[in-house]
Amino acid sequence: MIFDLLVLTGLAHYYSRMATAKIDIFLIALANVYFLTLSICHSYIPYWRIDGFLVYIPLTHLLSEVRSTRLSLVLIALAFFGIFIWSDFLTVFYKYNLYGRNSIFWGVVSMFLLSLKFGNNIKSGLLMVCSRYSLGLFAVHKYWQFFSILTLNYVMSMNHMNGVITFGSVSVSLFDIIVCISALLLSASSLFLMKQSGFLIRYIQ
Repeated sequence: MIFDLLVLTGLAHYYSRMATAKIDIFLIALANVYFLTLSICHSYIPYWRIDGFLVYIPLTHLLSEVRSTRLSLVLIALAFFGIFIWSDFLTVFYKYNLYGRNSIFWGVVSMFLLSLKFGNNIKSGLLMVCSRYSLGLFAVHKYWQFFSILTLNYVMSMNHMNGVITFGSVSVSLFDIIVCISALLLSASSLFLMKQSGFLIRYIQ
């Protein structure tokens, strides 16, 4: 995924030289049609494949040009996010696309617009910390995710647990929730220790 980040950074540099708002909107719409088609056809995009992330190049360029209408865009993005989250529940996936999904894209748009609109009004430094160390978090989280999956798989197999809680007709994966929380805490702890080392700080921000 670090390779994807390097490639996307290079592409974004060259894209910014020829991009216009109309091109941005066309490419964003095309990517959403692509994601939706994959979902309907039950096609799978591996998490490391770059076609799950290319849409964010025109998105960032478009949002960098938007100033006065950010609040209305937040509402639009949240509406699309809700629509596609609902479509995720209605669509039967053979394999979930981790990143190449319309709901993921519009969720990212919503969070990004909210941070742009209201970030200056948040007195805590949470957004600044997340922004400053996002590269480090991006780099280490997969390692801790795999560690958490392997460890939890071992613990659950030893105790004959299936990691799923059922509420009537709805099943919730306790396994995925624990892995998510564990990977997040371990990744954050790693960044903190790297920051304290002094020498490694240059590689995580």
